[in-house]
Amino acid sequence: MSMRIEAEVQVESALMGVDFHVNLINDINTRGLDSAHLISGATQAQANAMVQISIDAIEDVLAWDGSGDNPDVAGNSEDKSAYTNAVSTGNTYIQDNS
Repeated sequence: MSMRIEAEVQVESALMGVDFHVNLINDINTRGLDSAHLISGATQAQANAMVQISIDAIEDVLAWDGSGDNPDVAGNSEDKSAYTNAVSTGNTYIQDNS
């Protein structure tokens, strides 16, 4: 496998690793406290905390620049709009529900 293709696979794998967080943010934004990602009886503060954890996880991966053992997600041309949209949605959700 060429280095270029290997790097692209590493970036795709890194992004797939935070797909759960994208889904969590979108589901909580849509279903609120009825989200399957929350325990029954979860409070708004708990929902906001889960969304914040997911925002942080996505932002961390999006900032990877190829240093250390991480792939260069930040510098890769892969479409990251689903991830940046989820961060924006999550921030709006927390702001609207605080």
